[in-house]
Amino acid sequence: MSLESSRVLDFSRELIEWFWKCGVRRKGPYKLSTSDWLRTVYDANDRVAQAEDSGKNLRPASALWGPSQTGKSALLSNFLDENVWNGLQPDDKVDGTWSGLYWPGSDPCVFSVDLPRNQMSRAEGLISMNPCTGGRDASAVLTRFVRGSLDRVPQGPAWVPRLGRRAK
Repeated sequence: MSLESSRVLDFSRELIEWFWKCGVRRKGPYKLSTSDWLRTVYDANDRVAQAEDSGKNLRPASALWGPSQTGKSALLSNFLDENVWNGLQPDDKVDGTWSGLYWPGSDPCVFSVDLPRNQMSRAEGLISMNPCTGGRDASAVLTRFVRGSLDRVPQGPAWVPRLGRRAK
């Protein structure tokens, strides 16, 4: 919890407490409205409390920003799916269990299927997080990948995809 957010939260709580002790009795031009003034204080208090709570459970994340058509998806695919495409022979079915997005018990998943259209049947059954849309791409996609566990056990300070290599 940061010192500043703690001070803001304490102040807004004291202000709410003050209102119910003293402010509610104000009359005339000094009257404070519960629907305008007090609601604003409660809303601010809620936002600061939510921000403070979100800071307690930090989960590692990364962001990749850049102009359109500069290779962001290719970079992510090369990182997450490197073991899917390394050593893949021309007639092999694509094995999504080698992707950094796969965990035991899940459906095979890759970030992007990098095959010519006439070979897409090799990737049948794969879930693609960034599918080819035939030029109808969105202007922006925001995705957050965070480390997870089937055992719900803390995994340490950094998320790393499975680093094993495919047997050739």
